[in-house]
Amino acid sequence: SSEGMDECTVDYLRASLLVSCVVGTLTTLMPILMTAKKRHRIVDASQLGDQLVITTLHLHGIRGFSRRITTVKVSGTRHPLLDSTSNFKARVLDGKRLELLSNEGTQLSQDAAS
Repeated sequence: SSEGMDECTVDYLRASLLVSCVVGTLTTLMPILMTAKKRHRIVDASQLGDQLVITTLHLHGIRGFSRRITTVKVSGTRHPLLDSTSNFKARVLDGKRLELLSNEGTQLSQDAAS
């Protein structure tokens, strides 16, 4: 006798919606999380006219939509100006090059490449 027993059924529509939401969220957040706090080795710092340009060994992965400015931390370069400041702003020039700016977003006036 099956009196008092409830049937257990799977609501496939709700399950598929839940899976879709989880996949959509991960797809959106993963690229952001992958580039956050990522370390990149700097292979060159050069003064090009008024710009201080740093070049990374590998692609930095920072997106440069309409040359927007982002905050970066530079350390371990053994250069007094670069290592003395905890944060800089940077403008993406290409996949491996960034223009380093002051924390206020202005060009650095000192010759930091030497």
